[in-house]
Amino acid sequence: METLTLETKGSPQVRIKTIDGDLRLVGQAGKVFEAQAPTKGQLMVRQEGEQIDLSCQAGCLIFLPAASQVEVDSVGGDLHLTGLLGQARFNHVEGDARLRRAGAVSVERLGGSLSVDKINGDLRVQAVGGEAEVRDVQGDLHLHDVGGDLRLRLIEGSVEADVSGDASVRLSPSQGTHSRIQAEGDVTAWLPRDASAVVRVTALGDVLLPKPSEHVAVEGPGVVRCGSGSASVELSSGGDLTLRLGGVGSESVWGVDLEGEIAARVNTSLAEMEASLEELGLDSVNIDSERLGNRVRKAVARAVRAASRGGAQVRTSTETEGGLRSTAAATTAGGEQERLAVLRMVEEGKINTDEAEALLQALEDAG
Repeated sequence: METLTLETKGSPQVRIKTIDGDLRLVGQAGKVFEAQAPTKGQLMVRQEGEQIDLSCQAGCLIFLPAASQVEVDSVGGDLHLTGLLGQARFNHVEGDARLRRAGAVSVERLGGSLSVDKINGDLRVQAVGGEAEVRDVQGDLHLHDVGGDLRLRLIEGSVEADVSGDASVRLSPSQGTHSRIQAEGDVTAWLPRDASAVVRVTALGDVLLPKPSEHVAVEGPGVVRCGSGSASVELSSGGDLTLRLGGVGSESVWGVDLEGEIAARVNTSLAEMEASLEELGLDSVNIDSERLGNRVRKAVARAVRAASRGGAQVRTSTETEGGLRSTAAATTAGGEQERLAVLRMVEEGKINTDEAEALLQALEDAG
């Protein structure tokens, strides 16, 4: 492993020309810039004042001050970005992109899927080859061409998205925002019960709208006014379209978006774990964090859905020495809440997976 370390003033301008493999960018406190790559990766780094130029013919891990400004021409593999609060711009990423706890980000072309959690600014992606899952954007969201399905929630600003697959969105439109979501497949959209927006819908398939009430008025074919209508939302579907008000699923059981909260903690914790392992040089540790994260998120989603139904068949994944295995049990609603509590303790780091498995097994035996 080749490592190059530079001292900066705390907010360097980083220009990355070409990365032939995966690129991992980790923002951290301090003023040190550190790049790591395989010995034969021909890592090239040049510093001139607060300008840093870099290229590498292999994968590269970069630790840099959180306030850095980054511009990247080409990434041949996946992109993982964590903790970078300065603006980041990417021209082309061949693989998937995972963005966690970042500032404003723009991507011109992404060949794979997009996974986003906590962006403190605008997020703009011109083209996404696969699916997109976006959560917690404290700005505007622009996804101009999503090749797969779209799932999003907790977007503070305006939303503009064109989707080739289905779209499942939870919107909280702020006053004065204008959002437009167009999908070739089905569209399912949720708004808060106290939303203030004029929603215009069009669909080639069936349309399901909220019933008129003191807060909701159907003003014509495909036009729904919620409250005073201070925001604008346009929904267009090539299939069926459903518009709902109020919480569903985990919100109806816990009073909060538990599934989303756990997913956010899983995503952030896994990204930080990967960065920590690589920083320590533990390259031989065989952890497929993406597979593990997907299994945990699916287990959480299943448990939340089962709990919202008042008790049903649930399957919970836990990690063992031989890999991941599943434990199935027919439970009551109370049992589901106990299992969800176990999952929450795992994500909060209060217990490890072995302890979680023992607790889940004990709950199964008791049931």
